[in-house]
Amino acid sequence: MNSLDQLLARGDLPRAKAEAERLLAANPQDAAALVAMAKIHLVDGQLDQAEPFIARAEAQGPSAQVHLLRGNAFGQKGQLAEAEEQYRKALQLDPELAEAHFGLGMMIAKRGRISDAIESLQRAADASPDNPVFHFRLGQALCDVGRNDEGTPHLEAAIARDPKFVPAYLALAQLHATRGRLVDGRRVLDRGLKLLPKQPRLVAALTNVTILQGDLKTARRLATKLAKQHPDDPDAQGNLAHVYLLEGRRQDAFRICQRMTSLGRVNAQLKMAEATYWEGEKPPQFDKAIAAYQEAIAVDTEGWRAGNNLGQLLLRMKTDPPDQHVQRALAVLEEAHRRKPDQVEPILNLALAYVRAGEKAKGLELARQLAAAGLPQGHTILDQAERLVRVLSE
Repeated sequence: MNSLDQLLARGDLPRAKAEAERLLAANPQDAAALVAMAKIHLVDGQLDQAEPFIARAEAQGPSAQVHLLRGNAFGQKGQLAEAEEQYRKALQLDPELAEAHFGLGMMIAKRGRISDAIESLQRAADASPDNPVFHFRLGQALCDVGRNDEGTPHLEAAIARDPKFVPAYLALAQLHATRGRLVDGRRVLDRGLKLLPKQPRLVAALTNVTILQGDLKTARRLATKLAKQHPDDPDAQGNLAHVYLLEGRRQDAFRICQRMTSLGRVNAQLKMAEATYWEGEKPPQFDKAIAAYQEAIAVDTEGWRAGNNLGQLLLRMKTDPPDQHVQRALAVLEEAHRRKPDQVEPILNLALAYVRAGEKAKGLELARQLAAAGLPQGHTILDQAERLVRVLSE
């Protein structure tokens, strides 16, 4: 690994850029420097600035690094098939290139083939065991297909290698909460907050866990403090709007949503809060609620909650004929399930939607899957799944 690669691996982009510029001043065709400059721009999402460096490196002949850069650029433009092809070409030239295995795995996962992606993500983590991102994405993928016991150690490994890696804390906490282990989820977030005491996403996640534990007073205190500290942060403001809705303060929640929209700073949680507000109007403003949920789905391209909530709304809307929106509900719930295959709420709602659509066999299959998912006794989802199995099996 040359000095530029070492700087990039440490995330020291300013020094890497300065060194690459120095090398290019001495030799404009320095391949390592051209690759480094392209990578630096790609990290920042600056595709136009990266392109000249990629082209100059490409002009020197095919190489694994050039294919890697092309794959990254295609991926950022949403051209997933083209990106996958470039990563495969990189691996043909350098079968041990960890970044290519990782890129290939990510493209396969984004195309909805999460199980198929695991092999490539595993090879990336094996080839570069100190990289926290590789462990994190592998852990996520394993959990997404229900292999939680295998995925959890990789999420922990990401934290061990980078104790300030916020996404790993969030994923671990969510995993525990999904399995009904709220105390464990809270402990994970407390670990992160010891190092990052004012981190908005960690505090927001802790607020949600305390809500699930029934501690609304603590949730309000955390959310209010966070919102004051970060008045223009969508996570912090969406968190407070969510608490306001739970307290019945619909107008206060809606005002937050309006203000953040006026600033052009919205996220999925804010749009879902807005949807909840519109549904709670008298009479309900279903068209506006549906539009807000659709915006939430578009804002968070990997999230499942907005699609799940929209599916529920479509199923409970009273229409003539009664099942007018069932097919639309099926579509958004199937997408929510695709995005997060191990998440129990979309599975249950999708099962109910299948039953409403007359596809009872599919509904029964999903209900049985939930009943055997190892949820703790007394879990609301487990109770509903078991009841559904009994009804559909009669």
